[in-house]
Amino acid sequence: TEAAGAPLLSPRELEAIRHAAQGLSAPATAAAMHRSLETVRHHRKAAMAKLGARTITQAVARALSLGLL
Repeated sequence: TEAAGAPLLSPRELEAIRHAAQGLSAPATAAAMHRSLETVRHHRKAAMAKLGARTITQAVARALSLGLL
């Protein structure tokens, strides 16, 4: 469940952030998700924007602090 006041991430955005939290690169995430690299980059960027993050590391940290991961 999502924390109160946390941004609503799509299931794919959340999956991309979870893979990043596990240390997977964008290409490795694309392989794990069975999606193109461009699609994964899109999901990451959308999640980063929703989380107010400038980097994927910031997005992971913010998602963790909000209880999304």
